[in-house]
Amino acid sequence: MLKINATQVKEGYSGVGVYSIKVIERLAKKFSSGVIYTCLNSFKDIPHSWQVKHVKIIDRDLIRWIWHHFIFSFKLSKKDVLYCPFSEAPIWFGGKLIITVHDLMPLNFPEKHSAKLKYYYSNILLKNLKKAFSIIVISETTKRDILKFFPEIDEGKINVIYNGYEKKVFNTDKDLMLIDNFKKKHGLDKYILYVGRITKIKNVMCLIKAFSNIKDKTKCNLLIIGKDESGVMSEANDFISNNSMQDRVRFIERLEETEVQYAFKGASLFIQPSLSEGFGLPAIEAMACGIPCILSDIDAFREISSGAALLFNPANENELQEKILLLLNNESLYNGYKEKGLKRSNDFDWDNTADEISKVINKALSDKNHK
Repeated sequence: MLKINATQVKEGYSGVGVYSIKVIERLAKKFSSGVIYTCLNSFKDIPHSWQVKHVKIIDRDLIRWIWHHFIFSFKLSKKDVLYCPFSEAPIWFGGKLIITVHDLMPLNFPEKHSAKLKYYYSNILLKNLKKAFSIIVISETTKRDILKFFPEIDEGKINVIYNGYEKKVFNTDKDLMLIDNFKKKHGLDKYILYVGRITKIKNVMCLIKAFSNIKDKTKCNLLIIGKDESGVMSEANDFISNNSMQDRVRFIERLEETEVQYAFKGASLFIQPSLSEGFGLPAIEAMACGIPCILSDIDAFREISSGAALLFNPANENELQEKILLLLNNESLYNGYKEKGLKRSNDFDWDNTADEISKVINKALSDKNHK
């Protein structure tokens, strides 16, 4: 039987959460039956032949560890195919495991992650990758990282399957009234946008510092949408206060997808200054909305943008501020990246993502020899 572990899906708009929901909703329509384990009622239009089993919300601590690796394991059998749309799976599962690895940030930047996460990625994830029937990665960048940190993994079982985006939501169809309502609700007019988790790896302070140096050279404000997951907000608020930017920077902790689209469609620019990424879904969503992007010059962004975004050194806030002013003040360049982004976004589609993943799952379901 096909079983899907969706317990990592949390409230709010996060890359892994969006991936899990979009992929699982589509997979459920491709298979006659199965079981989804989830902490939230986040899935829509799941066929009645599927079972959706709700698990109490559990964070990544001792209780989650016990549930995941002991209790959850007993809910599974050796005859099951278990698909985990994120880098977490029960280590004692004896059936066929299919796991999606989004990135290896704790190994690429160990100094910016907890000892617990580093241990998990170095040891538990490695064990699961070794025994996995198939490994799905969301970019060639993540595939290279797996082979770099875990050279013992069989490259032949790694499948590169790109993320998609919700084309019915993120597009150039702009309801000006709803966009205007969003702006009024959050006290905005023209603004530069960031969407994503707020962590040291996401490098949001670089964006805030770059903006502080150009705030008097643009009428744009800065809107940051995301949840603080590593104590960055304390530093950010102190910096904003010390530089008299309280009326120029807005923070929104979480928005649903239906409202996030208005944030994208109302923005002048989208910026993602990450030090490391596996993919970078918000950048694709911004491109699809016709918003020019400035992205950090890292492997994943070079791969997914393919020349459709302006890149900068994420260690150099001065370069970022120069690129912001360059785009805002050069209409021809601005429109050029807008058109490039729209064209590049067409290469990504959740239906294609689910189709490719379903092929991997079907192979596992039909295989009689794998142990």
